[in-house]
Amino acid sequence: AEQSFCGRGPVFCDNCRAAMGRQVPLCEETVTHEAQIAVQLLRAQRGRSGAAASLTLHTLKDALLGSKAQKLARWQDLPGYGALRSNGWIEADVLRLLRRLVIMSVLGEDLSNPSR
Repeated sequence: AEQSFCGRGPVFCDNCRAAMGRQVPLCEETVTHEAQIAVQLLRAQRGRSGAAASLTLHTLKDALLGSKAQKLARWQDLPGYGALRSNGWIEADVLRLLRRLVIMSVLGEDLSNPSR
């Protein structure tokens, strides 16, 4: 993996500042395959339950990590279910990936409050 710092200007991001303090450069990784797995799993679930079914990033994260929660029992035979756990991913990293996919408009997020 290629190592780099963001430091293109007079201000450094928190990651670069912390890495510079430790004298450890950041390591960039390509996560295209993992992003494709997440999208494939979401599409398979949407195809099964209909596009109107809503779910949270945490539900998708749990499915990618192979959670045995009862709410995900119907997901277990879908492609991509549990795939990131078997690749050594942890919850925080899966959520970071999913949030990045939202920022990049690969995934959409509705910020409505259902209790109102």
